[in-house]
Amino acid sequence: MAANTPGGCKHDLPMRSILIIGLMLCLCSCQEQHEKAIEDYIQKNFNDPQSYECVEIGKVQEETVILYAMEQVRARGKAEGWTADSIFNKTMELRPFLEEQGEDPDKVLFRYVDHTYRANNALGAKMLHNERWYFNEDLTSVVRIETK
Repeated sequence: MAANTPGGCKHDLPMRSILIIGLMLCLCSCQEQHEKAIEDYIQKNFNDPQSYECVEIGKVQEETVILYAMEQVRARGKAEGWTADSIFNKTMELRPFLEEQGEDPDKVLFRYVDHTYRANNALGAKMLHNERWYFNEDLTSVVRIETK
């Protein structure tokens, strides 16, 4: 037993370091593709990447042909004063119509996450952002950001 160390083990510190490093590697390797894409975008494009503070990143959402078409019908119906029944009937007709046209109603058009964060602007002031971040097909790159 070593006399100079608490508990008599002189390997406590290196073992703790190894465990901490191992845990960090595990956490980093568990990072999802879209999270890595967000991190890369921040490092390359933010005025002050070190000021970034994530508040919330939502789950990855997919917008399909049918969902997009339904949103368009609902928006047009509201703008033109259609009844709720009329809007519902039009949306129910979309899938058969798209299939007749040779379209895959379930084809994914794009993927996105809702992202809330704080970061410094060009003047150094910390700002709160609530945005929708869009990704390429394999979630490895941010292709567009829209303010919500």
